[in-house]
Amino acid sequence: MLLYQLVPQYAVIVADAKQVLIVGGIALALLSLANMKDVRKGIISVVLVVTVAQIFWWAIFNFQFLSNFAGWIRPEIYGPDGEATRFKLFGVNAILDNMHSLLHWLFGLGPGHTVDRLGGWMLRDYSSLLAPLGATTNTIAAQVWSQMAASWLANGSTMFSPFFGWAAVWGDLGIVGIVTYCYLYFLIWRYLCKDDVSKFQLLCVFVVGWVQAGLQEPGFMLFVASLIGLRWQEVRKQLDEKVI
Repeated sequence: MLLYQLVPQYAVIVADAKQVLIVGGIALALLSLANMKDVRKGIISVVLVVTVAQIFWWAIFNFQFLSNFAGWIRPEIYGPDGEATRFKLFGVNAILDNMHSLLHWLFGLGPGHTVDRLGGWMLRDYSSLLAPLGATTNTIAAQVWSQMAASWLANGSTMFSPFFGWAAVWGDLGIVGIVTYCYLYFLIWRYLCKDDVSKFQLLCVFVVGWVQAGLQEPGFMLFVASLIGLRWQEVRKQLDEKVI
């Protein structure tokens, strides 16, 4: 009773969730494109979005009330050769520097040897337990951590993190690994995602893979897999009841 009195009946949860909104927005846009049956309408939609974006870009520099948006246009940071772009791709470039043979390109540098959660955190933090079992490491993760320690971007958004899932899958497992991963992804989309909600959740995983090491995060992946699996069971049960 005392605990109930101490906890307010109404509470507002405040979270800095800009990244979640961006991921959700991109996933929703991809879902809309995937659901389009008419290719012509899809092309028209893409052209319309690009046109609106170009008009908005022009308006930023020609209307005073939109001038504040110009503060985000910083080519020295966000441009193709900007600091944020170089920082984001630092891990990819480090992987490329270690690709010395055709086998590396086909099968990667090995699990935990690039920019995934295993190589970036687990092998470092639990080396005393894993090293006696034969676990090996690579200098790529150490290089990335050194770069993060020297960059002010590391203290900002994880949107710029050099540790991100798709680069890790490619670096660890090579072309064969990433093709296999994408094939499994296609099977889940084709046979398990029975409605737009499940497809949206799977697309969120796809987008998160370009942002951070979410593809190797057990809690995140198991949670999404559980949601998709539960929805698949619900749809299957409904179909069985209709047959009966």
